[in-house]
Amino acid sequence: SMARGFFAACGVRSQVFGREALGATRFSRYLSFTAVPELSDAAVCLRALLDFAKKTPGSTRMLLACTDEYAAFLVRHREELSPFYTLSAPPETALALADKEKFYHACDRFGIPHPETVTLSGVPARAELDALGKRLGYPYILKPAESAVYWHYPFTGMEKVYTVNSTTAAEGVLGAVAASGYPGAMLAQKR
Repeated sequence: SMARGFFAACGVRSQVFGREALGATRFSRYLSFTAVPELSDAAVCLRALLDFAKKTPGSTRMLLACTDEYAAFLVRHREELSPFYTLSAPPETALALADKEKFYHACDRFGIPHPETVTLSGVPARAELDALGKRLGYPYILKPAESAVYWHYPFTGMEKVYTVNSTTAAEGVLGAVAASGYPGAMLAQKR
């Protein structure tokens, strides 16, 4: 959608890099796609971006990330990339806020309203989950605190965010997440 927006506003086709071409990138007239199978490797990603910049001298290049993982990459490598790209990347200290648990604590510290949030580790006892359901009300949201880490532990039924309607549903989600090996916290949040 961003490539379509740039095309509509500026008449330019965006250059997109990804591990593999998906339907949205494979058949789009708004972008040029380059597959870089090992794009998750920081050195490979950096090399691909620097090589592209060197092949397009004199061009105005804006670099945008489409996932938490790539946004963190841009922050960590802004010094190497900024001579070649316009970046929208905050200082590296801001990466701590990518952890949603820390983000909500910061919101509390600065009085920024947000939904009631409870941090969970593993699969709490059924009585604790029953109490959580009463506290937050059903349905409530379950989501990983660290999205960039979470996606490295895929499992069947994996979602970005889960809406749970019962203690049994919460146990199922938390059990599947724990079994995947994801080491971070899960957040339960009032919907």
